[in-house]
Amino acid sequence: MRCEQFILASLGITYVKFQNTFIDEFQEYGVTIAEFYTRFLAQITTEKIGRVLKLHLINDYGNVWKDADVLIFNTGFWWDVNGNQKGWDFIQDGENNPIVRDMDRTLAFRKALTTWAKWVDSGVLNFAKTKVFYQGFYPDHYRPSEWGRPELKDCAKETEPMSGSTYPAGPPPRLSIVEQVLSSIKSPVQFLNVTTLSQLRKDGHPGRYSDAGNGFVDCTHWCLAGIPDTWSSIIFAYLTLDENMA
Repeated sequence: MRCEQFILASLGITYVKFQNTFIDEFQEYGVTIAEFYTRFLAQITTEKIGRVLKLHLINDYGNVWKDADVLIFNTGFWWDVNGNQKGWDFIQDGENNPIVRDMDRTLAFRKALTTWAKWVDSGVLNFAKTKVFYQGFYPDHYRPSEWGRPELKDCAKETEPMSGSTYPAGPPPRLSIVEQVLSSIKSPVQFLNVTTLSQLRKDGHPGRYSDAGNGFVDCTHWCLAGIPDTWSSIIFAYLTLDENMA
């Protein structure tokens, strides 16, 4: 048993990793939390030519999602990754359309999110049982000129949040796509728009502490206490508000 598994077991928490799924079972509370590592929400199939991202198909995990009490969806970061790390080799929009090497990523993002929205509205979910959330973008901080520090290279030396309530560079361009697609959904979906409050926390990344001697500074992940706790508090507030109003 690995160290972290031993610690979790001592707290009454069972942790299981299976393929692209991470499951935590909180035995004392009878609660199971599953994280499905589905970067695009759409389905990726393995074919003779390679991995094909099918923008018109919801991920196969949809058959499992429909039985959950609470669903929290998110996609964004991986749409701009290139090379082998991007997770697919080809892309297809529509069963009768050709499979291509690539396409405009913003358009692909919109199409995949629209596929997810149609799935939400398809009647597969029981909204009397299941609460659905969509969580907004988690921004990175690799462009210090966006917050008025062009002399810096990244977030490594940032130790304080920005003042005020607006981010000088404005919201990510694709946030408007999220808002447009969500507004088209007829079913009850709660938008957790955490983007701006996260943009203001240029100090919230591992930063220079992620440097393992290779010069890499992590201004993407949110592994420090504070911001993820705020995201969780917002979700908890929505859940308890609904419960109190029931």
